[in-house]
Amino acid sequence: MPIGFRNVDAYVRGGKGDLIWGRRTSAASRSLLVSLIVSCSGDHQRTTAGGGEKATSVVEFPSRERRLGCAARVLKTLSADSCGPRAGPVKAFNDIDVLADSLYLAPSGALPELPAPLQRLCTNVAATSETNSTLMARNAQLLLQQALSARSYKVPDVEGASLHRCSLTRSSFGRRFASREVNQYLAAIFQLAITTAAEVGADFKLSRYDLYHGHLFLSAEGLGILLHAQEYPALEEEAFPVHLGYCQAGSPVQYDVNNMNYRNILWTTRQCQSRKQSHKQTSREGVLAVLDTSPGSPLYDHLIMEGLRFVRTIDESDFGHVLADVNYFHSLSNRKPEHRVYLHLPQ
Repeated sequence: MPIGFRNVDAYVRGGKGDLIWGRRTSAASRSLLVSLIVSCSGDHQRTTAGGGEKATSVVEFPSRERRLGCAARVLKTLSADSCGPRAGPVKAFNDIDVLADSLYLAPSGALPELPAPLQRLCTNVAATSETNSTLMARNAQLLLQQALSARSYKVPDVEGASLHRCSLTRSSFGRRFASREVNQYLAAIFQLAITTAAEVGADFKLSRYDLYHGHLFLSAEGLGILLHAQEYPALEEEAFPVHLGYCQAGSPVQYDVNNMNYRNILWTTRQCQSRKQSHKQTSREGVLAVLDTSPGSPLYDHLIMEGLRFVRTIDESDFGHVLADVNYFHSLSNRKPEHRVYLHLPQ
């Protein structure tokens, strides 16, 4: 029996298209793939209308505007959460926003203090108060470029990816921040994502098949990173009949619906005020939250685009303008954590 075709184009991100079968897909191919996903993902169901005639009942998916509004509200909820000791569901700290039930915070102090160069980048980006969003994004891209090292770093073969003709990144060379502390901080975000997800029962691994990448974006609230775990579950005829191309080959990741429900993990920053030497100082601190996209949750209903509910993928561009991909290859155990970080900017 042939395995059902559900090729999820937005599931694995690439540069101008998505990395499927080891090559970029065109916009036309992307549109076709999404239509195929929808047609066989179970989101279109056959029902019986009055009089016994069969009719098609189509699940309503959130519009782009609706998704943007929901994403903005998520970021605002996290940014508004008071700084200081915290852990667990945001509801414990914010009983007003209905989205709070879908956000699970990492413990306070689990992330290192935001490095000074990253503080400055966040502050400078926030200061680019252009009314034109395109100009603001362009300014942020320039500020990011200035914060990066001029050197490019060759992306090594990670966990035998080359044996399967698998390309994990936009290009074979990546960048890093000029600041070692910022690169260490990025590595810490990935490591904390694993332990925080475990608190809600999700079992993730820092692996090229599971969690290894995120997307750095600019929003009205500042900078953020959306991480995607469960990147390449193994192809299974019943549980996961989704073809994800070369990088899926040999995957040890077994499809688990609970893991998929929590595969989107969000990092952002928020302003804090502290008293030092008898006067208030404003700074930023990082906050990381695991997003609950289980059926019935607000994020499932309002933030997942058409055709992607089966894999629970939240599109990073709904949170803001995407500035770069952030890759962390934990399996490079002979390197320091900051040397396992590779950034890839849009070409």
